[in-house]
Amino acid sequence: MLTGYTPPKSLQGMNRLPASPLITRALTIAEQRLGMDELAARLGATSDTIRIWRNGHASMPERKFLKLIDIITDLDVDWQAPPEA
Repeated sequence: MLTGYTPPKSLQGMNRLPASPLITRALTIAEQRLGMDELAARLGATSDTIRIWRNGHASMPERKFLKLIDIITDLDVDWQAPPEA
């Protein structure tokens, strides 16, 4: 199970952006396979930033998205399989 996340006080009460289902799923799969610390290291981002992207509190920068695609490609993900609970 993934760890819970509470946005920082500076983000609480802010409107969420619609989270991209592709980014949300890719981040979730990568975290399940690698663990948050390894995913954060590979993306060059903090775990809090990754949670903010996944929850739609901020847009994921294009260069980070492309890195995420590289990570997912290396993991050889079966996109047809249901996400792990």
